[in-house]
Amino acid sequence: EIRHPGFAGVLRLGPAVAEALRIQRAGHADDAGWVVAVNWAVIIAALVTLIGGVFVYRWQKETDRLAELAKERRETYRDFIEAIDVYMLVFFNGELEAKRQAFSRYRVAKRKVFLIGSSWVLSAINAHANALNECEQVMTGARMGVAEELNDAIVKAEDEIIVQMRNDFAYGVGVGLANIVPLRREIRK
Repeated sequence: EIRHPGFAGVLRLGPAVAEALRIQRAGHADDAGWVVAVNWAVIIAALVTLIGGVFVYRWQKETDRLAELAKERRETYRDFIEAIDVYMLVFFNGELEAKRQAFSRYRVAKRKVFLIGSSWVLSAINAHANALNECEQVMTGARMGVAEELNDAIVKAEDEIIVQMRNDFAYGVGVGLANIVPLRREIRK
């Protein structure tokens, strides 16, 4: 029971605060010797609930942000794989205009992956681009080499891109080449 007029405002704050404060020694309104014993358990429980709520809210926001990033990465990776397929179909024996359009789409898709892709995916894409450059140099006669070996290097680089993209969403579970092979491959000559 609260008999001190100074605590009348506490009752308006809520029952939890009002219960946390109890007068042990009741006296007159002008008695300066009254002692207030605070029920610390209620205050600590309220603070723990508040702090826990803040942490859960921040954790949920971070989880939502990561889920949105994963969704965006999946879409970007899917677009990139489609761009690789189109580009590789015209890379070896397509018309010049078709090669230009396919390369443009491939380049745009690659830049999108560079914005949000993981470092493992980016290094696999760089290896693929290097294999493409080597093959193109052999095809134009600027460099000596065996086109079939370079074609195999391109296929391996594409497989590595897929492995790294899958690892990006495996959340700690290692995905290797054995998990995706055999992939259906078009015959590229």
